[in-house]
Amino acid sequence: MVGMILVGVGTLVAGVAFQRFLVRRLAKEHREVKERFGNYFDTDIFSSEHSIATFIESNYPAFPMSGKDVLWALSEDCQPCAIAYDTSQMLVCRAELQDGRIHRRENQAEILDFTVPCVKTIWLLRQTEEKPVFEVDILYCKDGETKELKLMRFGVDVDGGMNFHKFRNFTNTLKAACKENSLVIRNLIR
Repeated sequence: MVGMILVGVGTLVAGVAFQRFLVRRLAKEHREVKERFGNYFDTDIFSSEHSIATFIESNYPAFPMSGKDVLWALSEDCQPCAIAYDTSQMLVCRAELQDGRIHRRENQAEILDFTVPCVKTIWLLRQTEEKPVFEVDILYCKDGETKELKLMRFGVDVDGGMNFHKFRNFTNTLKAACKENSLVIRNLIR
């Protein structure tokens, strides 16, 4: 009887020690991920949609957020950007994460109206016909100057969740905007 109690207590102590070891290791990995990728995502953020929408509403109060979807993607410099969009217009702001909050990297944001005078061509880049779009290039005209905007799919959302379905929704919205506004959209396989 005493032997069974000692085995039970020993097993319980070993289980608690092993659990503490695992918790410490997980906390260490969490810190390392935040140090290495803290500019791209933060697993302590509760809701990516709410965080991006709040960031855009507070920094660009004149931009109407009603009915807009949001996306966390990469810009041409492979740094994050926050995007709000629907079939009529899109706002793209270069952003970064600091201490669990989204901040602007630059004081400017691009607002594109999906109209013929503004948007010239949209390219959807994919590796093969069957693979999903990994980059969107938009050739547009603003203030009499022709510019190009590159947006790349980022597999991780601002809160550390998966982001592929949101980028698919973004490309489907672009297709709908092009159809609705008679804009040129092309698939490009690279």
